[in-house]
Amino acid sequence: MKLDIMTLLVMNLIIVAVSVWATAILWVEHRRRYRGTGFWLASMVCQSAGLSLVLLKGLVPDYASIVLANLLIQSGSVGLLAGFAAFVGESAGQWRNVALLALFTGAMAVFTYLRPDMQARQITVSVVIILIMSQACWLLFRKAPPRFRAITNLAGYVLSGYIAASALRIAMTLANPLHTNDFFISGVADALAITLYTTLNACLSICLTLVVNRRLLADVQALKDEMEVMATHDALTGLPNRSLFRDRFAVALENAKRGGTMLAVMSIDLDGFKQVNDTLGHAAGDELLVQAAGRITGVLRRVDTVARFGGDEFVLLLWELETAQAAGLVAEKVLASLRSPFLLDGTAASVTASIGIALFPQNGDDAEGLVKKSDQALYLAKADGKDGFRFSS
Repeated sequence: MKLDIMTLLVMNLIIVAVSVWATAILWVEHRRRYRGTGFWLASMVCQSAGLSLVLLKGLVPDYASIVLANLLIQSGSVGLLAGFAAFVGESAGQWRNVALLALFTGAMAVFTYLRPDMQARQITVSVVIILIMSQACWLLFRKAPPRFRAITNLAGYVLSGYIAASALRIAMTLANPLHTNDFFISGVADALAITLYTTLNACLSICLTLVVNRRLLADVQALKDEMEVMATHDALTGLPNRSLFRDRFAVALENAKRGGTMLAVMSIDLDGFKQVNDTLGHAAGDELLVQAAGRITGVLRRVDTVARFGGDEFVLLLWELETAQAAGLVAEKVLASLRSPFLLDGTAASVTASIGIALFPQNGDDAEGLVKKSDQALYLAKADGKDGFRFSS
């Protein structure tokens, strides 16, 4: 069994050495983009150094091949946990794990020099692995923000494997007590544990690469979505812009033609907006626009659209109207919603609105034409004294 366990350890060391190389590439390419890759690299280096010292047993003192070697391997586990915490943006303090490593080192020293007992050492190693990996699994499955769980869940399953392998090692060691202090002839429990750890180390190396790549793809998609929103929405209010309004109008028009219903396009201008800008400043004016957008949106149906074309000009698209009067009722609701004073940085400001309404099919069947006619009706509403609406003729 001596050759078997040593061979398994050499295979494990080769896997970890490859992991060092792969993690180093991740760190070089993504260290400025993602936190945590440095901890992962340090983790793999610690494990590689620890396994190397284990293989040097007999050539170096026991404190190096047993105590220091196992401390390095367990420090690698803590580094892995710290890396995942940084990667998902959680401030997982590691002081308790530093204390755990101190206790672990003391226990290993006792079971190496004062009361030599390899079985106690192996159980201690397995217990500490379970404690550290349990924290990592809790982090990845429960504590990490939901947007990260789909990215890191595979790694969580691999780390769960370390817990299962360590628990199995404890059970087998207790069921078949050791009668030797020579690790290389310790028996089936350690051979099986090393085999499982080697397999899990290979899977972990792959998982770390997948985790980074999956996050990179998610970030690229999020950036793409953000750019699409910026291209189709007003930056200040978040409302659709002209481009998205035209797209929605095309869909609404086809729906109206199939169903034989009417559409309404409303142009809205805030009366007194320039005065607010001039007296309270542009920041107050921007806040007024944001609040006005919220009030207008609040009186519409979900199917309807309110867009901002620029300045204090809002344009509404109302779907599936049976009569022109229905558009008038919506206009009344919009006017009423805007009459209440706006609180702008502690100052109350009152504005009203003027609305022009154009209808499909009475006033045309294209977006630009209907917007133009609703604008003309808007000017008539302003000429009539503001705070009212007019239909396009």
